[in-house]
Amino acid sequence: MNFDNRSLVLNEEVTLMVLDPAFGHDMNAMFLDDLQHATEITRDEFRKRPWTERVVERGANVVARVL
Repeated sequence: MNFDNRSLVLNEEVTLMVLDPAFGHDMNAMFLDDLQHATEITRDEFRKRPWTERVVERGANVVARVL
C-alpha cells in the first residue's frame, strides 16, 4: 500500500500481513492457477482495441473518481 492521500482515500488500498507458511502456500497456488487461465495482452493488442471501448473506459474512470 502506498501511504499517500490518494491511496488512502481514493484508491481504497489495504494491506494484510499473514505470518503463516500454509496460507502463503495456498495463496501462491491460487496465483499460479490463475496464471494458467490468464491471457496475456500485449501493448500492441491493447492499443488496437475499438474506440468505443476506449470511450467507455474513460467514462468509467471519470465516474469512479467521484464515487
